[in-house]
Amino acid sequence: MKDEKIIELFFERNENAVSQATDKYGTCCQSLARSILRNEEDAKECLNDVSHKLWSSIPPTRPQSLKAYMLKLTRNRAIDMYDIKNAAKRGNGETAACFDELSECLASQESVAESVEASELAKVINELLKSEKPLARKIFLQRYFYMLTVSEIANANSIGESRVKMSLQRTRNRLAEKLSKAGWR
Repeated sequence: MKDEKIIELFFERNENAVSQATDKYGTCCQSLARSILRNEEDAKECLNDVSHKLWSSIPPTRPQSLKAYMLKLTRNRAIDMYDIKNAAKRGNGETAACFDELSECLASQESVAESVEASELAKVINELLKSEKPLARKIFLQRYFYMLTVSEIANANSIGESRVKMSLQRTRNRLAEKLSKAGWR
């Protein structure tokens, strides 16, 4: 079923909308939650929470992309669950490591999760990503949006871990420079 039709089902308050949305995008949402939480049961719980949030937020929200909207809800919920359940110990610190790496680019004392939500900061990051080479952009998103480990990124892109680390470092350096010019540092 097309996204537009699924969204219309939400606006009609048809309960089939949630199952259609989760049938279509549940796998990628659960995968994202799993990469943040590092726990299958928590990822399933996160997807259930996202299903409830979908039902309560559409309407009034009419997302342009149902997949992007669901991924954003999933990521936000998974990060909240991570904070609540202190999943850093279960996830070998990967989620915390992602935030620590990005925090080097920010001077603010607020948490990176809150800062990333700021629309101005997101705009600066999006501008940077548009200017990056496709592989560097993909690596950056895999690390900081999907929260994959360096090893997982290397395997997914058939490259060495050192190349992934160097790409991330260079992109973070360019991000820090861009944020500094924009007044964020």
